[in-house]
Amino acid sequence: MRTRAVRRAALVTAVLGVLVTGCGGSPGGSDSAEATDGATSSGLLEPWEKESPESTPTGSAGDTDDPGPSGSAKRDGTTRGTSPTGSSDLTKQKGTVGPTGDVRSSRPATSSTPDDEDDRDPPVKKCGITAPTGTQDGRRAQTVVLPPLGTHHTFPHITVPLRGCATSGLPVVYTVDRASNWNNCNLEPAENPTHVELSGTSGGCTVIASQPGDSTWAPAEAVGQQFRVGYQPVTLSWADPRADLPYPGTLAVRVGIKSPDPLEADIRMRATGSCDFGGSGTTYVRAARQTRVTATLNARDPGPGGKGGCEVSASVVSDHTVSNTIDKRTYNVIASPAPPPQ
Repeated sequence: MRTRAVRRAALVTAVLGVLVTGCGGSPGGSDSAEATDGATSSGLLEPWEKESPESTPTGSAGDTDDPGPSGSAKRDGTTRGTSPTGSSDLTKQKGTVGPTGDVRSSRPATSSTPDDEDDRDPPVKKCGITAPTGTQDGRRAQTVVLPPLGTHHTFPHITVPLRGCATSGLPVVYTVDRASNWNNCNLEPAENPTHVELSGTSGGCTVIASQPGDSTWAPAEAVGQQFRVGYQPVTLSWADPRADLPYPGTLAVRVGIKSPDPLEADIRMRATGSCDFGGSGTTYVRAARQTRVTATLNARDPGPGGKGGCEVSASVVSDHTVSNTIDKRTYNVIASPAPPPQ
C-alpha cells in the first residue's frame, strides 16, 4: 500500500509540474522532474493502467521491434498483410519463421504445376494411325500398317502395289505365306519388292509385312493381308437397235461390255445364214479396256424372193470370266430390187 501511495504522489507531482510549466513556472525544479522520471521509468503501473495486447493498434510498433513494410515477419511467426480494400490491417498467416526471416506457412502447398496429362506431347499420327509411345526391351515401340490388297479380276498378270508403312520410318519387309499361296502368287522384284502379282486365271496368297527394328526401334508385330484374283464377271449386250441388212450391203454390229474391272480379252462373234464377217462365219474383236466393240456384218444373197435371215452371236474368249455370253440376234436380209432391163 505504501508503494502505491508513493506512486500516486509522484504522478500528481508530475501533472502539477506540467501545469505549472505551462503557466511559466516549475515547482519543485529538477527534483520534481527526476522524481517523475523515476516513477515512470520504473515500469511499475497499476493493473488498470497497463495496456492489453488487444488495445494495441493494428500495425503499431508494439508488434515488433521494426514494424517493417506490409508483409514482413513478426516475432510470433505472423506476417503483415493488406486487406482486400487496401487498408493496413494485418493478415495473419500461421507458420514458422525461417533463418532469414521468411515465413514458412504450415498450410498445404497448392501446386501450380500442370498435371502430367497436360505436359505430354500431343499424339502423333503416322501411317494413318496414332504412333505408339511405349518402349520394348529398352527400345522404342513401332507399328507396321499394311492396307488391304483386295480381290481383283483383271487378267492376265494382275499387279497390285504394296503400300506398307512403319511408324518408325524404317523400310517394311514383305514376304509371302507359302502355305496360303496357290497358282503362282509372287512378290516383285525379288529384292525389296514393291508389288504382288498373279499370273494365273485365279488364285491368291497372304502377304506378310514386318519390320525387324534396329538399335533404336524394337521389332514390330507382323501383319498380313490377303491378295485374291477371281473370275471376272462380264456382261455383253447389243449396243445398237436391230436393223435390216440390205443385200448387197453391210451393217455395223456393236456389242457393249460391262465389267467391274476393265476387260482385256477377245470378243468372238459368229454369223450364220445369209451373212458373214468378211467372208468368214467367225471374227474376233479385241476388247482392250473398252466398253464397246464393233464388227462389220456382210450380207449374202438371200436367194429366191429376195429375203433371207441372218443370226449373230457374241461371247468373251477367256477362262477367267463368268456370264460371258449374249443372246443371239436375228437380222432380216433383204435384196434390193433388180434394175429394170435396158
